[in-house]
Amino acid sequence: MARLRAADDAQSRSPAARGHTCTNAFAHACSTRPSFPSILTSSYALMYGGYERISEDRTLISEAFDDAGYRTAGFHSNLYLSADFGYDRGFDEFYDSKTDPSATARLRQFVKDQLDSDGILYQTLARAFETAEETAGINVGSAYVSADEITDRALEWAESVATDGPRFLWVHYMDVHHPYVPPERH
Repeated sequence: MARLRAADDAQSRSPAARGHTCTNAFAHACSTRPSFPSILTSSYALMYGGYERISEDRTLISEAFDDAGYRTAGFHSNLYLSADFGYDRGFDEFYDSKTDPSATARLRQFVKDQLDSDGILYQTLARAFETAEETAGINVGSAYVSADEITDRALEWAESVATDGPRFLWVHYMDVHHPYVPPERH
């Protein structure tokens, strides 16, 4: 019994043992835009006018943690979760790849902004981008960054505030989304 108690005591001191695990979680919809307002606010999107932008009347979990004195950081590369939609609220540090797009991502966005999406030139370029990504396994101008890069950024932040009291870290990955570009080793 004493040996079990000692193991429990040692385990309770580890960061993982002090963390929280959600074992029964559900998304409120099948895609990012309608799901994340609910995930990050514990409310239904339609309770606050929909999901186009996070309403100022909704409290994000990051704001609740920030108000409670936590250091907060968010790292993602999903354009629908950018500061443009209000998802940066309550974070001491917030990274989204939209703020740092590659040259090809800027070019791709320029095409989207300037061409009619029903036009033949737009459709041809869109198919070319998609085909290149699917067949060659390369990222052609997507604003997404790899899980490795997002993780490195998140770990760097976590290490920089390791002794600064309670912390809340939100990390969202895009690697399981289109264009499904696996790491080079695969």
